Amino acid sequence: MARDFDGVDDQIDFGSPAALDDLIVISISIRAKFDALSLGEGLVSKYGAGAGGWFFSVGSVYDLERPFFTTKWVAGAGDCDANIDLVAGTQYQLGVTYDASSTANDPALYVDGVSQGVTERQTPSGTRGSDAANSLIVGWAGTGAFRCDGPLAEGGIWDVILTADEMNALGDGYSPLLIRPTSLVFYPPLIGNYSPEIDVVGGNLGTVTGAVKATHPRVYYPRRAA
Repeated sequence: MARDFDGVDDQIDFGSPAALDDLIVISISIRAKFDALSLGEGLVSKYGAGAGGWFFSVGSVYDLERPFFTTKWVAGAGDCDANIDLVAGTQYQLGVTYDASSTANDPALYVDGVSQGVTERQTPSGTRGSDAANSLIVGWAGTGAFRCDGPLAEGGIWDVILTADEMNALGDGYSPLLIRPTSLVFYPPLIGNYSPEIDVVGGNLGTVTGAVKATHPRVYYPRRAA
């Protein structure tokens, strides 16, 4: 099963575990299907009142249907979106990789394991502040009304840059548990059977607001030992 978000106030809050604070390099993957597309369908975020932060969403002030990633820098945020329009009612694997060691770096954005062209909407400037004060939230971009409208499942965060081949495997339906497992720092499958939800890698518990149980996408999990 998955978790279905209502686009109004649903979210899952995993707090601010130290393993997810201030990641210089990051890779994110999540499976999503949107009931509707509007401004800011929040997927995963570590964003808010802190000096730093990031969020991954679909839809922004620049384009309502495109995957979007932003990072907060002290003098100005960095905004990029993918050159592809998504449609409501279609299941997607959405991914991003980002190296925050330089303001010159843009994220790589993936749809169903395929790297997309990226448009830089705003270049980051200054220094990158800490995001340790911000919660890791699934289903909300951590700001305003940017809530997901539809089901999400199989969230994953790595503290490395995944390769194109690894993103392609995620697009083919492989579980994050099978992709660079030693660098996987966050993995809530979002099965929907329990509340709070569980990050089975970090042991973190996610407080569920709304987000009801829904049909889980087909995923290839690690083979169980005999």
